[in-house]
Amino acid sequence: MCARWELATLLVCLLCRWSAGQHTSEGTSGSSPLSVAAPGPAEMQDIQNMVRRTVRQIVSQLDPSAEVASSGSRTRKVKDFTRQFHVGTSCHDIQLTQGADRSGVYLVHPANLAQGPWKVYCDLETEGGGWTVFQVRDDVEPHENFFRNWEDYKVGFGDFDREFWLGNILIWALTNADNSTQFELAIDLEDWSGNKRFARYRGFRMGPERDAYRLYHQNLYYGNAGDSLFSHNGLPFSTFDVDNDSRRGNYSERSCARLYKGAWWYGNCHDSNLNGWYLGGAHRSFADGVNWYTWTGYQYSLRRTQMRLRPQSDAPIPIGQDTFILTGRAGRGGDSGERVDVPELLGPANTLTRP
Repeated sequence: MCARWELATLLVCLLCRWSAGQHTSEGTSGSSPLSVAAPGPAEMQDIQNMVRRTVRQIVSQLDPSAEVASSGSRTRKVKDFTRQFHVGTSCHDIQLTQGADRSGVYLVHPANLAQGPWKVYCDLETEGGGWTVFQVRDDVEPHENFFRNWEDYKVGFGDFDREFWLGNILIWALTNADNSTQFELAIDLEDWSGNKRFARYRGFRMGPERDAYRLYHQNLYYGNAGDSLFSHNGLPFSTFDVDNDSRRGNYSERSCARLYKGAWWYGNCHDSNLNGWYLGGAHRSFADGVNWYTWTGYQYSLRRTQMRLRPQSDAPIPIGQDTFILTGRAGRGGDSGERVDVPELLGPANTLTRP
C-alpha cells in the first residue's frame, strides 16, 4: 500500500510540474526562454481543481476499495430498509403510518402509477422528515454523468450511495397523486469552503410528459441562497436531445442544454443549473457548472446540492435572520387522475429505482 501511495505522490508531482510548464514564457525580454510565468488567479484555480480531481482518480485506480473522496468517504453510506418496512405511497406516508424514522432507501408505489413499487431515498430526519430526495450532487468518486438524454432523465439514473436523479416519471407521480395535496421543494447548497445556503418553495409540482415535465411552484420562496428558480417557473424540461427551451435567434448553439452542459427547466437560458457539469469550484467557462446564480454566480460550480420534496405543511413559513420571502403568481393545479402505465420503469435502463 505504501508503494501505491508513493506512486500516487510521484504522479501528482509530475502533474503539478506539467501544469506549471504550460505557462512557460517564449523568451520574453529579460527572462530565460525556459523561465516560468506566474499563472493568474483563474489559472491557479483551474490547476488546483485539476490536481484535486487527478489525486482522487489516481488513488481510486490504485486501491478501488479505499474511501478517498475529499468528503472523507467515497459513498454516502445509504442504508436499505426495503425489507424492514411495507410499501408506502411516499416517504411521508411510510414515516406517518409505519413509524420509520431513519433516512435510507424505501419502497413506494404512488397511487397514479400502474406499476410498482419503486425504490426511493427518504430523508426522514431533516426538519421533521417526510422528504423524498430526487437529486443529489456530491463530492464523491466516481462522479455521475448528468449530461444525459431525455429517456435517462425520464426513468432516473445514478446511485443512491453517490449521486442521482430520481426520474421525471416518479417526480411527476409523487407531486400529482391527488389534487388536494400541495408540496414543498427544498434545495440545499454547499460551496467548496463549507458554506451552506438553502431555498424553499411552496406549491411545487412537475407536469406530465405531455407537458414536457414542466416546473410549477407558487413563487412563494424563502431562504438565504437567493431565488434562482423564479425565472424557471412554468418552463418545460430540456435535455441535449429534446430542446424545449425558448432560446431563439441567430446563435451558433440554440440548445441551452447543449450549451450549458446540463438538463433543466431552461428558458433563455438559466439562473440555476444544478444538473450541469461538476467543475469543482471557480471555473473560467460560463454558466455550465453546478450553478446557482443568486449565491455564487455563473462561474462557480457548487460542491454539494440536494433537491427534495414532501407534502406541504400548514404551519407558517419560518422566518429568521437569514431568510426572506418573495411572492408572485400562483402555480398550476394538480394533474391526478387514472393510473398511468409506465413500462419504461420496467426496462433495463432503470437501474436506480427498480427493486
